[in-house]
Amino acid sequence: MQNTSTNELTSNPQNTEHQRIWETGLNRVDLDALISEGVVTRDLGIVSGSFVFAGTRVPIYNLLDYLLAGDSLNDFLESFPTVPRSFAEKAIIILGSHLTHGLLHS
Repeated sequence: MQNTSTNELTSNPQNTEHQRIWETGLNRVDLDALISEGVVTRDLGIVSGSFVFAGTRVPIYNLLDYLLAGDSLNDFLESFPTVPRSFAEKAIIILGSHLTHGLLHS
């Protein structure tokens, strides 16, 4: 498995995922926290190297898109049943301030 660090993500300004992640207000500290908690992983062979929930092919930004669109956590989990509820909840806790910022400023 070839993991890619967040440093490599930030070094490629053409990376679409990079743009989506930073537009939602995430930063390297948040991503590193999600990786160290085992919630998120990144492998160039899975979804073109997107940050995905560990053990799945579901990009983390899908959760952000759902929540920022006003959908519930249950809606997200019904659409992506391979994501453990505990992973989604942990992501919401770690990313909470950014989700609130996005909801207030979108």
